[in-house]
Amino acid sequence: MKISSYELTTAEQEGRWFDALDAHTQQPVTGVQVLVASLRNEKYQHAIERFAERINGVPGRRQRKISTAEKKNIIRDAVAEYLLLDWKGFENDDGTVLEPSLINRRKALEKDKFFEMIYRFAEDEAAFLEEERGN
Repeated sequence: MKISSYELTTAEQEGRWFDALDAHTQQPVTGVQVLVASLRNEKYQHAIERFAERINGVPGRRQRKISTAEKKNIIRDAVAEYLLLDWKGFENDDGTVLEPSLINRRKALEKDKFFEMIYRFAEDEAAFLEEERGN
């Protein structure tokens, strides 16, 4: 076995498309997709390490208190920037296309069910391996 087979796949680093799930039925929604990178992707891991320093403080320095809400915001920001990379098929309430800008991704991730869906996709190692194999 080649040692290189243990490296992260292209899909894990650059993302793969998943069919978005209906918030209530958890069934795939036709024509609505999200491009999600793996939790294991290097950019996300580095961001979490940096954010952990903000949460826990730098060793040797006095730690500052950080609220649960602030912690959630830090994680959501990292997910918006490094895991949820793009989407197709989402609309505003008025029916106009909802562009996948960083600001819109952050706002969407404030909805707990949406955040949970993206996080589940990001931790699905089998889906990323399947994508790499071309299935």
